[in-house]
Amino acid sequence: MRSFPLLIIYENLQRVEDDPETTVVQRAPIYLRAEAPLRGMDCSCGTCRMGSDPASSMVSFEGRWHELANPWIADANVFPGWPAVGPGLTVIANALRIGEAIGGVLGLVVLA
Repeated sequence: MRSFPLLIIYENLQRVEDDPETTVVQRAPIYLRAEAPLRGMDCSCGTCRMGSDPASSMVSFEGRWHELANPWIADANVFPGWPAVGPGLTVIANALRIGEAIGGVLGLVVLA
């Protein structure tokens, strides 16, 4: 039986993490719950940075592309990098804020 590629990757990561001779992530005060497993870090961040300077960022602080009028980005890619803890709540808050900006551009009233 042939396994799916993601399952193979997961199994390989599990074997590495279970190996007592291998340290995947060392204990550090930045991780609130001790060690962060490698297989749990799967959120891409920093690929479409947010900022005011088009030379060093892809989108404005409202999530709108600097170079194009219509594309908006409202996910974790606008963050400068991976935070110490999961960015889920920050992504939601930022997406709501960017949604209000999009609604303003379209002339929509966004109810909070």
